[in-house]
Amino acid sequence: MIHGTPLIDGPTAKEIATLRLTRGGVLAPQGRMSLTTIQDPGTHKFMTDVIQEHYSAINEGIQILYVFGEVRYLDIADRPHTTRYCMYAVKVQGPPNPAWKLANCNKFNEMD
Repeated sequence: MIHGTPLIDGPTAKEIATLRLTRGGVLAPQGRMSLTTIQDPGTHKFMTDVIQEHYSAINEGIQILYVFGEVRYLDIADRPHTTRYCMYAVKVQGPPNPAWKLANCNKFNEMD
């Protein structure tokens, strides 16, 4: 655990409402799939652009970078499942240099 109390509780209902599902296709068991993350469907800014714009504030601890999402899928028996995730970046001070780690939000990490 990085902090005794998570810095981010989880996404708000308004933020959750902005999630857009993207069809991913067929994925083999234990397979992997990457999807391009877009910050804002209206502006089509990629996450890397958003991070670059806000990096100074994130690096100084003024803003917190966090990501959340939802994965929906059918298992081999054609049963539906949902996995939700929420993580945020934390700058950990330590030897030899500070490092970035991901920590779990307090809410919105669940699966069925």
